[in-house]
Formats: sequence, structure tokens, C-alpha cells
Amino acid sequence: MARRCLAALARVAVALLGVLPLWFACPPAAAGEAAPVGPAVQPLPPGTVVGASAPEGWTHLIIKSVPRIESGDVDTLPSLAQSTATLFRTVVLADVRRAADPDAKFRIERIGIGLCVPFQNADTVVTTTDDTPAHASLGFVERQVLSRAEEELKKGRVLASSSTFALYGGPCTLKTRSGHVEVWLLYGLLVDPATGALTTVVWAIPARAKSPLAPATFVQLVPRLVYTCGLDVAAERLLGTVPVSWSFAIRSLPPGKTVVIPQELRERFLRPRDIAADPEAFERQLRGLLIPAATSPPPARQAQRAN
Repeated sequence: MARRCLAALARVAVALLGVLPLWFACPPAAAGEAAPVGPAVQPLPPGTVVGASAPEGWTHLIIKSVPRIESGDVDTLPSLAQSTATLFRTVVLADVRRAADPDAKFRIERIGIGLCVPFQNADTVVTTTDDTPAHASLGFVERQVLSRAEEELKKGRVLASSSTFALYGGPCTLKTRSGHVEVWLLYGLLVDPATGALTTVVWAIPARAKSPLAPATFVQLVPRLVYTCGLDVAAERLLGTVPVSWSFAIRSLPPGKTVVIPQELRERFLRPRDIAADPEAFERQLRGLLIPAATSPPPARQAQRAN
């Protein structure tokens, strides 16, 4: 039971943002195929305090989630799991810079990822090997969960990039009408080359080839998103009665503005490898969807105004 409890807690810790994978379903580049070149993915240093904005050394807080178990088989969880499940907060940062040349364009230099715990009224990054007071405050079980979650955290990577665009992905579990479904969550980071402003969007695609349903929408995140991440719990029961393991799923994508993907572009959003093959073309399409189309009065109304 103790091992099952630890496994369940680890699933909580790595399911919170969706960028922290339970399975890394996107395989490495095949032999002879160039891996995407883009911003480095860096673990955040232990002791880093992440509040409602980017900490020193980083330019953008992309997202920070505060987990909360909200639905499902909550009553079947061991009491230890219920308290530890909401302890770890996942954080994603970006560092957007330009060269010393004043004519240089802004670009995404690196992406930072980490796990925080509340310590002395501040969300503080912890790692398995640090000796900070925040880490010392963790109990044995909490440290075991941190170790397993950190292993999964390291699997995330950049899947495609250009000088002003990066696609960061990691599979997780999403609650749907048909139950808990394995998906990839893909985060598209778009930087304004003139100002350094960063726009982030996220969408989900099925993790299994047998479910090739292309996404119909994506979400444009608000800057510096700090939000409560609702989790759903599903218990697997022995003989239909005794819970023996648990699955955790995010209840929805992070909040933001929903953007409809045109039918003719949905297949493109479904295939990260195709995006990596021509990231500039995908970036242009993505930026086009974020710019509201100019509207004009109907022809009849125009005619009336002319009269």
C-alpha cells in the first residue's frame, strides 16, 4: 500500500501543469534526423522564490499552478495522499533577451522549469539534492514524491523552434467525458522581436496514434498566469471494491482565451514533427490566428452610407 501511495502522489506532482509528463510519448529524433535547435530547458535553482512575477534572472513567468483535488474518487485516497497532493506547485519561466547590438531582435534564450513548495509564506523551488531550509522542511514521503516528480520533470523538452518561437511539450492525463485520457500538452511561445513581449498558447493532442483526433481549439494564456489547477481522481479497484491504485488528471487546460483552429490547419497542430520540419511556417500561421480579423460593414450598409 505504501508503494501505491507514493506512486499516486508522484502522479499528482507531475500532472499539475500538463507540461510535466507521465509518459514522454514524443520519441527522440530518429537516426540522421536533426533534433530541434532552440532555447535551452533549465531546471530552476533550489531556493528560488516564485511569486506572482518572474524571479530575478528571468523575464517572464509563463505559468504557476496551485493544485487542488476537486472531483472523482477523493474519499478513497489515503489521508497522507490528500495532504501531500496539494504541496507541490509547478512553474514554467522564460528568459527573453537580445544581443548587445541595439539593432538585434529579441529571442527566447531559455525556458525554466521547477517544483515549488510553500515555505515561510513563499513558493520556493526545491530539488532532491539541495540543502535549503525549504527542502529540509519536507518529510520522508514528501521527499520521495519530489524525487519521482523531478525525474519526470526532466523529460520535458523543446520540440520545435525558430528565432522567435518555441514549442515545448510533455504528455499528461486529461479528464474527458470518456474518462482519463493520455494527451500531449503543447505550449507555443511567441516572442515579439521588436519589444520582447511574450505570448503563450496551449493545446492538447491525443498521445495514442489510434486516437488521431485533431484539436479544434487552443488557449491563449494571460501573462503571468497563477491559477488553481483542479485535479480529478479515479481509483482502480480490486474486484470492483478495494481501491489499489489511483489515476490523476487535470480537469481542463489552463484558463485563458479560447481560439478556434480553422479546419484546414487542425492536422498541422496535431503533428509536432511536422511543426519541427518548418517551424517558421507554423509560427506565421499561429500568429495569424492571434490577430483579430478586420471587420467591415456588410455591402448593403456600405451602400446606405454612400447615399
